[in-house]
Amino acid sequence: MDVVRRATATNEENAKARGVRILCQSSSRVPPIVADAELVFQCVSNLVSNAVKFTPNGGHVDVLVHLAGDEGIEIQVSDTGVGIPRALAKDLRALLSGRSVARARGGGTGLRLAIAKHAATVHGGRIEVESAPGRGSRFRVFLPFAPGR
Repeated sequence: MDVVRRATATNEENAKARGVRILCQSSSRVPPIVADAELVFQCVSNLVSNAVKFTPNGGHVDVLVHLAGDEGIEIQVSDTGVGIPRALAKDLRALLSGRSVARARGGGTGLRLAIAKHAATVHGGRIEVESAPGRGSRFRVFLPFAPGR
């Protein structure tokens, strides 16, 4: 959880400047996992940075870490931003590889999302996204427990 808090904290100054509130919470039952701390940091920091970028003044970004059953842990980054256009959200693979994001969301290369996906998959996890135009997005990163847990 320390890595998630640190990744969230690195985005607080930018969020304040944009008038966006960030909240980071963790379930008390989240055990530590075996993972590359720098990759997890980069993943969460990139998702929070994007959430802040696409959330208008007065909006908020929530980061939540909790158990995902026997699967491992889940890190959610949700926002009250502009959302992802339906046409792009349908092609999650393109969204998470960085293709077409700049045109669809009005700026950026999408590289942050590709890095977030890489960080999840290199640990045997995955990333999912839910979004509604004008209502925001929710990215869910699943990271498995260490083998033999």
